[in-house]
Formats: sequence, structure tokens, C-alpha cells
Amino acid sequence: MNPNGLSLRGKLLAMTLATILALMALFAVVLINNREQLLNDRKEKLRNLVEAGISQIDFYNRQARDGKLTLEDAQALAKDALQATRYDTSEYFWINDLHPKMVMHPIRPELQGQDLSSNKDARGKFLFF
Repeated sequence: MNPNGLSLRGKLLAMTLATILALMALFAVVLINNREQLLNDRKEKLRNLVEAGISQIDFYNRQARDGKLTLEDAQALAKDALQATRYDTSEYFWINDLHPKMVMHPIRPELQGQDLSSNKDARGKFLFF
């Protein structure tokens, strides 16, 4: 053993372990930041998709407000447009009111007009409240 403390082998081992620990910490920080960035990107994408859907509905709302369409025709056209809209190949939009009652569902039309306040997911959590 060296009178200064550790042998050369001990010093090299300590430096190697310190380097490995530092790299692991750096890797963990990069993974956490990457996960946060992916989540933020997904939130932004969904926000943009919802805004696009709202723009479709707003177009027909303006048509009705300007007298170019009746309110009923504008609502029907807006539902049809949104019903045909897909993103990420299989994702879709639906419309429910604030009660919540299903107004339009493109995949499960049998839900249209139904009260959704008692609908739960597989874990028993209410979907609407």
C-alpha cells in the first residue's frame, strides 16, 4: 500500500467507478429529458389536432351565422366533416355535449344520443364527469 493512501490499482479502480457513475447519472438525465420532450411533443400535436377540428366546426358555425346555411344544416355538415376526419391512421374525433350526451361517434354510432355519465373504463374510472 502506498503511504499516501490508495495503491495505483485502487486509484484507477476509484476513477473508473467514478466515471461509470457519472456516465450513468448523465444517461439518466438524458432519458428523463427525452421522455419529457416526447410527452410535450405529443401534447402539442394533440393540441394542434383539436384546434384543426375546432376550425372545421367554426367554419360551419360562421356559415350559419352569416345566413349561408341553416343552423341544422351547418351542424349536420360539421358532424359529417368531423366524422370523416382521421389522424395517425386510426384515431378519430367524436362530439359530446356538456351533459355528457354523445352527439356524434364515428366508430360506434349506437352511442349517439346516449347519456355517457355512467360510462367507465376497464378499471372502473368514470370517463366523463
